[in-house]
Amino acid sequence: MLVSTVICTYNRVDILKICLEHVVLQTCDPSKFEVLIINNNSTDTTEEYVKTFISEYSGNIKFSYFLEKKQGLSAARNKGLHEAAGQWINYIDDDALLPPDFITNVIQNINKHPAIGGFGGKIIPKYFGSEPEWMSWFTWGLVSKHDLGNQPKQYESIGIYPTGCNMTYKKSVLLEVGGFDEVLLRRCDDKYIAYEIKSKKYQIWYFPDVVLEHYIDEDRINNRLSYICQDTGSHEKWRLRNKSGFVSVGKFLEYLAKMFAALAIGGYYFLKGLPTKGWIIIKMRWWFLQGYIKA
Repeated sequence: MLVSTVICTYNRVDILKICLEHVVLQTCDPSKFEVLIINNNSTDTTEEYVKTFISEYSGNIKFSYFLEKKQGLSAARNKGLHEAAGQWINYIDDDALLPPDFITNVIQNINKHPAIGGFGGKIIPKYFGSEPEWMSWFTWGLVSKHDLGNQPKQYESIGIYPTGCNMTYKKSVLLEVGGFDEVLLRRCDDKYIAYEIKSKKYQIWYFPDVVLEHYIDEDRINNRLSYICQDTGSHEKWRLRNKSGFVSVGKFLEYLAKMFAALAIGGYYFLKGLPTKGWIIIKMRWWFLQGYIKA
């Protein structure tokens, strides 16, 4: 088995259904990959649905179901890592919408670049509604948009790494670095694992043909922006908990500098007659800083 696609899910059975509707349309040779669904102790009907789906599925793709009772995305991803039969682990989220050639493109890039540690791909938001008027390059992270262009390139710059809903790593490399940090419950696990792998001198690349759509519901962009930003700030502090005090202070100063930069950028948009876009950029950075301070 070459690739194990791991889908971690928690209390989002309706969205998971949409994800799996796209997974079953994969045109790749089913002998080359498997799909693992990791239920992170959901309290909705996820377990019932997935077990029924697997028992009734009449295609050739191998689906497996596992329950991870320890709460947290990193714990669920580690469960997938240890249960996977593939040499490479392809992580997608339960709100990922795959084109039919997605796994084919994953495998083609593995075959072209067998010596690298891992890679990420392009992520395009799929709004069930319309894109917010305030969306810009500065706010892509809120909807996990990831687009480094149409040419392959290595992730070399600090702060640039594969986004969690579309990342693929060699299983042996993930095991070498000890897997994901299970203190990170919802955010920053993708940043953590990329930095750990880079620290072992493995290359991580961006391949634009490994592209998927990311389902963005109305609640995420209308009601949960402050929560997402503050939660990310908190997780960033937890990610650095074992680093020296200088690193923690440096990160605080970085957040503070970004706050001042946001004020300048927001002011620019105000002058351009785009106050909503300006306010979102300013508030977003304030929420990140709040989360980091309070953690």
